[in-house]
Amino acid sequence: RPSKTAVPVSAAGVVNDIDSLAMVLELMQSKVNDERLQRACLMAITRLSKDVVSLRPLCLGVISAIAQSAARGRQDLTLQRMAVSALSSVAYAHDVAALVAPLALPVVIEAALAFPEDGKLQSNACEAFARLAQGGSNRVVYTMVKYLSVSGVVFQVLCDALQRLCENHICQGHHVLDELIKLSDGDPSNLE
Repeated sequence: RPSKTAVPVSAAGVVNDIDSLAMVLELMQSKVNDERLQRACLMAITRLSKDVVSLRPLCLGVISAIAQSAARGRQDLTLQRMAVSALSSVAYAHDVAALVAPLALPVVIEAALAFPEDGKLQSNACEAFARLAQGGSNRVVYTMVKYLSVSGVVFQVLCDALQRLCENHICQGHHVLDELIKLSDGDPSNLE
């Protein structure tokens, strides 16, 4: 049996034996175009991010690796689900969520917008938004509202997610309204 430091990078199944986030990150970066390996690494991140002590010093690198994998597989629904789930696992701890939110929010939003009809992905995205909101719900609301002004954005997807966050008392409706007014340059008639 090979040592864990000499992992054959072509075998995605070997990722299950890795017990270090640093090794998973190294593996993800060494084989960026190996889709099976990227998926296995996303699953490993979900599993290994439960060890918050090990995660904290690597959390920005982990989010960056997830973001790169998600960007390369933007049209792959399964990969997007896995990336959002991995991000959600990383953001489980309040202090980590606060640190990674600026990098993680666009990844979750882009995944949700890429597959607006997929209920499972939308549910995973809402869970990720809720966890990221631990680090500051205003930042989550601001980022989501900012995306509403981007052409081609599926408006209803973000509105539904914001509504769920409000219904679950993760953010307040007035925060959403405040951000919409800022987006309209202080003139609500500009929102159309």
